[in-house]
Order: sequence, then structure tokens, then C-alpha cells
Amino acid sequence: MFTLTEAESRAAMPPGLYALWRLSLGVLLSAHFIRVMPYGAELYAQGGLDLADTAFWVVFPSPLFVLDSPAFITCWHLLGLGLSVCFALGLRRRPVALALWFVLVSLLAKNPLVYDLTWSYTGWALLAAALTPAGEPRWPWQAPRRADWVMPPTLYVGACAILALSTTVSGLSKLSRPEWLDGVAISTLLQMGVSREGPHVNALLALPTPLTTALSLVVLGAELLSAPLSLFWRGRRVAWSVMVLVHLGILLTVRIPELSVGMLSFHLLTMDRRWWTAPSTPGLANPPPSGPS
Repeated sequence: MFTLTEAESRAAMPPGLYALWRLSLGVLLSAHFIRVMPYGAELYAQGGLDLADTAFWVVFPSPLFVLDSPAFITCWHLLGLGLSVCFALGLRRRPVALALWFVLVSLLAKNPLVYDLTWSYTGWALLAAALTPAGEPRWPWQAPRRADWVMPPTLYVGACAILALSTTVSGLSKLSRPEWLDGVAISTLLQMGVSREGPHVNALLALPTPLTTALSLVVLGAELLSAPLSLFWRGRRVAWSVMVLVHLGILLTVRIPELSVGMLSFHLLTMDRRWWTAPSTPGLANPPPSGPS
């Protein structure tokens, strides 16, 4: 992808923006544990889904394979909720992030059927948060607790690379699905049971076929071009902005908000503040430093 110095990484991901991302992920995970907790016994406890032979036991021996009473499952979710709140508030962020990762992977190991596409991004982001030095502000509008705080450039570039490459891979996988090549994917999705109801959905369904076809092809093209565009600073801004709009559109039209909200949170981690504060520099993956940060 591209390389950054520490000064450039701080300019791209300033402490306040990082705190905003941390808060967004903490709130998202808190909502997840609150929403799933009433169904914990059915999903993870003994007598619920029998998935004891899953290969995840070999790779990751979850304690829930041994301690799987309904009471313990509830306590495990309460632990996850407490860790999520601490993470959102920036309390002992590094060990909390690692513990939160362990809680989530333990649940996934116990029942792989709960997996959704955002879990991989969330897991990577939590491990990255455990490796990122502490010192960002507790709240986005506050000054950093350490004046020299910076998100390690390797982790920031890694997040950007993961997002760009995985988006392009998603586009490549859609090339094998006729509904995307025929341009009927979005109109088909809006007619399924997962679609929301409302005037905005009705308006989309009322669009002429050429427009809905073009919309499907635009989404497909945006995914396919994500990685190539991200090789350049201005190109990554275009790719990032278009995919944010795509996920906002999914959020407004589909009744499964967790997927889009999780992706929007990861997009926030890969945002470059210089897109909105620095002049564009053609031909470069990142603009040259504009003085001390």
C-alpha cells in the first residue's frame, strides 16, 4: 500500500479521532452483548446448540466448552459488556482490548454460527488496540493524555490495507454471482424480507430498471477498484468515501444494522483527517508533511 512516518500517522489519525473510533467500537460491542444476552443460553449453554465437535476447539480452546451453564454464559456476556464499556471509555485500553478479544473469540469458538462478516475486522482492531500505546484522550474533544501519542504507522497502514484488499476481494467474489453481473442485486435485496419498509425503500423500488442496474454496477465497481485506488492518497479518499456511502445506504435499507455499523466503525479507524484539512497531492499515496504535527 504505502508507508507513513510517525508524524504523518499522527496527522492522518490524530488522538481525538482515535478516541472517537475507540468510543464507537466500545458502544457497538456493548450493544451487541446487551442484545445477545437474553439468548445466550440457547446459543452457547449446555443443552443449546450442540457444536462441541467444531474444529475451533483445536485452534482455540474456549473455556465455554467446559463452563457452559446458563448462569456462566450470562456472566460471560456481562464480562464482555463491562469490558466493552471500559474500552469505550479508554480505561486500561490495552489489556481491556486483549481481554475483550478473548471473550469474543471464546464465544465464536463455542458457536461458529454466530459469526458475521464484521467479526474479523473487530478482532483485528482489538488486537491492534492492544498493541497501540496508551495516551489518547478519554473523550474525542479533549487533549491527549500524552503529548507524543501516535498510532503506530504499521498498524494504521495495516488497517487501511486490510480494508482495501478485503473490499476488492468481496467485489471479486460477486463476479461469480449472476445477480450482480445482471445488475439486479440491489432491486432483489430490496424485495427480500430483510429489507426495511418506508418511503425511501419504496422510492428505490420505483426507480426505472436502468437506474437500479446502474446502482448495482456502481457498488460492484467501487468494491473492485478499492485496492487499486487505495494505492494513491486521493484514490483512497474516493474509495473510502464511496464505501462509506454504500454502508450508509445498506444501513438505511436493510434490517441488519450490525453489519454496516461494524464496517462504518472500521472505516473510521482508517479515515485520514488530512483528506479534509490538507490540499490534494496528485500521484502520492500520502501528501508530504505540512510542518510539525
